[in-house]
Amino acid sequence: MSIPHRIRRAMARPGPAPHHPGIRAELGTVGLLTAWVSCGHCHASLRVDAALETVRDEAAFRTRPMRVTDGVRSWLLEWDCPACDIPSHVTLAMVSPSGS
Repeated sequence: MSIPHRIRRAMARPGPAPHHPGIRAELGTVGLLTAWVSCGHCHASLRVDAALETVRDEAAFRTRPMRVTDGVRSWLLEWDCPACDIPSHVTLAMVSPSGS
């Protein structure tokens, strides 16, 4: 038995997946509010700090501002890579202290 054409057209379709500008960075070592990431474009090793809202290219000693957006269980970190100027982003999970 098939669904009539009119009903199929009226069914809600899933929306597009959320789009973040730029390239997704590769997450490395993670601390409480910091992480080491690798740029998805130039593969530069970067240190992101969610508390200070900065990203730093350790090889060239360049620091850039970063936008931090709070989510339910994670932060979305967005920046322009200090090494290649390509917009990048990564999701950093919120870590709660043990025993809480």
